[in-house]
Amino acid sequence: MRNVASICFSSIVGRWVDHSPSRLKTLLSTISINRVAVITASFLWFLIVEPGNDTLNALHDADNGGIVRPTILKGIIFALILALGILEALSASGNMLSMERDWVVAAAVQDGRPYDLMHLNSAMRRIDLICKLIAPISISIVVSATGIKIGVIVVGAMSMISWGLEIWCARRVWNANPKLRELKVSNEEEDSASSLPPLASSPQSLAKRITSCLRKYVRDFRNYFSSTVWIPSLSLAFLHISALAYSATFITYLLNAGFSLDLITVARAAGSVVEISSTIITPVGVQMLGKAVNHGRNQGQGSSSEDSTTTLLEAHLENEGRTETGLERLGLWGISWQLLNLVSAVWNQ
Repeated sequence: MRNVASICFSSIVGRWVDHSPSRLKTLLSTISINRVAVITASFLWFLIVEPGNDTLNALHDADNGGIVRPTILKGIIFALILALGILEALSASGNMLSMERDWVVAAAVQDGRPYDLMHLNSAMRRIDLICKLIAPISISIVVSATGIKIGVIVVGAMSMISWGLEIWCARRVWNANPKLRELKVSNEEEDSASSLPPLASSPQSLAKRITSCLRKYVRDFRNYFSSTVWIPSLSLAFLHISALAYSATFITYLLNAGFSLDLITVARAAGSVVEISSTIITPVGVQMLGKAVNHGRNQGQGSSSEDSTTTLLEAHLENEGRTETGLERLGLWGISWQLLNLVSAVWNQ
């Protein structure tokens, strides 16, 4: 349900992020919606996380003739949790688009000194993986030592604490960078074309509204497949279709197969350590593999020049060619090793 909702509504969220003039308000909105959803869901999970718990039974009125039974109430609460999970997924998607596709690109380009996005992305990825390494281990220790209910309370409390911290960090970065404080200018024609007709009660207006939505989806898909990035982006999506990825389905399978939660946590931690090391190895690997001769954009070009301007231009092109070559060759190495590991994992089955 969460994935289907993301597929249906992510484009709307992305369009809202692109057309919002204030980067700060957009990011703060995604943070607040995400944290409210997680905190509310944690409270609801506290009520139903353990079967036959006293908290849920206390909500059941024994004198109401059995109209609302604990099982029915549990289903209603789970439906609310599912709705909050969809809201959390959409807000997380908007947060990622606002931060990684807007804030980072605008903040990285400083006046007179463009920043290397490859190193910036590596640093951000490293921080993200460290958090993903610490979080499951910490929650597993709390659950093992205290219980599931206390673990749910800890998740809600951590989200409540991080809510204020994220807002403070966002405002600090926004105040320190003039590029971020500039209002985004969007295309008025695109805005008017993407705007929906006003909601009315007549069936014709409702049909026009639905038709407009369908046309926008078709136009978005057409624009996506007409660009040159659809092949690598689709290839990146296929990387997640792997038996080696710790998805919710895979973890549930391991638990039903008899593997303990502690063992799965250790395995995920080991994988996260390897992922963190890749953020350090990647920039070095790009530089080393990019030093190969007769590769890249600058293949076949001479290095001699008559004036200093041409020399600097050729040096810049040569550096870009080496970076492109290093990224290409390192990517091929990564895909090849992933394929070999996947084949060996399937063969052992």
